[in-house]
Amino acid sequence: MIKIGKNDLIVIASVFICLLVAVGLYRWACSSEGGYDVNGINGQEEQYDMPVFNVPSGFYPEPFRLTISYPDPQAHIYCTFDGSIPTPESEPYEQYEEGLLLENRSVYSNYLSAITGVSSNEEYVPSVSIIKANTIRAIAVLPDGRASRVASGTYFIGIDRLGAFGTAPILSLYTDYDSLFSYEDGIYVLGKTYDEWLEKAAEYEEAEMGTEPSEVPKEASPEEEGVPEFDINVPVGNYSNRGSAWERHATVEYMPYGEDTGFVADLGMRIMGGSSRKSTQKSFRFKCREEYGRKNIQYDLIPGNMRSDKTGEVDTYKSFIMRNGGNDRNYGKIRDPFIQTMVSSHSFETQASRPAVLFINGEYWGCYSLCEDYSDHYIEYNYGIDKDNVIIIKSGRVEEGIADDMRVFSEMESFITDNDMSDTENYAMACEMLDMECFAGYCALNLYICNRDSFLLNDSNWSMWRVRTPDNRYMNGDGKWRMLCFDTDYSSGIYDDVETDADIMKEACDDDGSGSVGNRMLASLLYNEEFRNLFISELCDMRNIDFERTRVRDTIPLFRETYGLLVPYSTVRFGPEPVADPFDHVNRCIDKVEAWFLDRYDIFPEQIRKQFKLSEPVNVTVLQEDESKGAFTVDNSNILMTGEFKGRYFPQVPVSVTARPLKGESFDHWEVSNGTIVAGQGESVTLLPDRDCMIRPVYSGGE
Repeated sequence: MIKIGKNDLIVIASVFICLLVAVGLYRWACSSEGGYDVNGINGQEEQYDMPVFNVPSGFYPEPFRLTISYPDPQAHIYCTFDGSIPTPESEPYEQYEEGLLLENRSVYSNYLSAITGVSSNEEYVPSVSIIKANTIRAIAVLPDGRASRVASGTYFIGIDRLGAFGTAPILSLYTDYDSLFSYEDGIYVLGKTYDEWLEKAAEYEEAEMGTEPSEVPKEASPEEEGVPEFDINVPVGNYSNRGSAWERHATVEYMPYGEDTGFVADLGMRIMGGSSRKSTQKSFRFKCREEYGRKNIQYDLIPGNMRSDKTGEVDTYKSFIMRNGGNDRNYGKIRDPFIQTMVSSHSFETQASRPAVLFINGEYWGCYSLCEDYSDHYIEYNYGIDKDNVIIIKSGRVEEGIADDMRVFSEMESFITDNDMSDTENYAMACEMLDMECFAGYCALNLYICNRDSFLLNDSNWSMWRVRTPDNRYMNGDGKWRMLCFDTDYSSGIYDDVETDADIMKEACDDDGSGSVGNRMLASLLYNEEFRNLFISELCDMRNIDFERTRVRDTIPLFRETYGLLVPYSTVRFGPEPVADPFDHVNRCIDKVEAWFLDRYDIFPEQIRKQFKLSEPVNVTVLQEDESKGAFTVDNSNILMTGEFKGRYFPQVPVSVTARPLKGESFDHWEVSNGTIVAGQGESVTLLPDRDCMIRPVYSGGE
């Protein structure tokens, strides 16, 4: 058994990659999974149950022999060991009279992880041998040429799973080498697309000597081919290409830790992301399709992931993402999952996630965030809304829906940006088109975290959804546009150690700001006093509630416990530069995130005050001495609080509080000192804090 020593880099590398790249089957009864249409064998399309391995995929302390059988003794079994699909030209199993000897393959030379030409600016190759698993695929062929489905198994020998990967799930991916790495069609490499870009770049420079690149029109390729537009400043590779032409078949086995049963699924696989596509570790999107044999995955993929309509946990997924960390991929990888976790109670959509480990054809492929994928099916599985009634616009293009749906979005955007939102009627009409609380909260988040790659600054990484035809049977089925939050990691001082006081308010809020769609909409809406107060409240609550210091201090250790174990191995595997102590490197990266948010807490109120020309902020304290009576909420937050809450607010902006008595308790009234209740009665009231203010719920007793 390999033991992982934190200070032993070689052992780190060994204990480094393991998993079962399972493709095909957990047991004989999985009749629809793990199969592959081997039509090329004598033209026979009908397929039969797969061969049976005497030992299931998993982690084993010592070498052993794996035997493979098939119910029909006349069948011949053929095997592969590299992730490819077996054929009658593959190795016959019969030559292994005593079965296949499975041993620790980590001592062998790297293969896939030694491949270069996968990035235009990173050529890191690990200098140590990474952890590898035995990957076995088998088919049975009957005398008449009929073939079984493919059985697959992945076996880790002598690997301490808990020590190497903790309790994180492992995803083992099987696919043909060419699907990822061939020059013509491999989706992971620079490949032919890069060489074509080099040719165009040379022609461009020769023809345009002395001309700025921006003065020459881009040469657009057909959008349906998924090939990006030519841009002299942006090298592209096969991995840059998008669309169905650049989707490949893969089989994925999900291996949870412990006794829980995983799943095996044949899925469509694509490279995903923006600029991070060019990194050595790339993100993947996996999607179910009927042509691969499965409409969806009914599985608790992300435990605790509540539906957006709060009716239970999400138990069905059409697709999911294995995200490399985006801008944070070479650091601690926690920024986006941490930020989205902290604001998951808001009305805008957030992606639930969990850390996971990926193996490709038996070779370790690093730590990822396994997260939800926004799509029409996501809305369906979170709200019950018919997917065909869903519109999703992403960065100015129709992501889900029909071409005419762009007009629906443009009408909303134009109405808000072209009309005077200080006019009560105009604002009321805008409120029928756009969920203002959702929009204000989403904008407040991007300002608080200082997101430099968002729709407030440069039209990047934004997405909105609505139903095409209102259907009030469902939550959020009213036809209003709402935000989808993702890719928040170009933020929180990621490239600047002293950026806690960075201020992007003017770029985001002013008429002469960045000019992005988010800036234009926000600047127009801020002319309305009701929205302005709502937005200032959301900014305050982002600091006072969502990223309150104690919450940050309590949450960061949860990410350190998981990512702090997994990411160091990823750093050794993917670089982009050698790190002497990967554990120390990752922990310092996580420390930096924590320090940034703790410091941001102090400086943010002053940024709000300056931008909106407000009086000095005051402390608003909500005090509930007896926690057995119930809880309370502040403003639009859904986070229940007890005991003492203290936040910084402004005298000109109303603050709302709501008592949440427990069953059997009776709320009586609010006691207020140094503040004036200006609206509401009973459990929910709104007050203006004259100066430092305290408000306390009073209960009349229980039954």
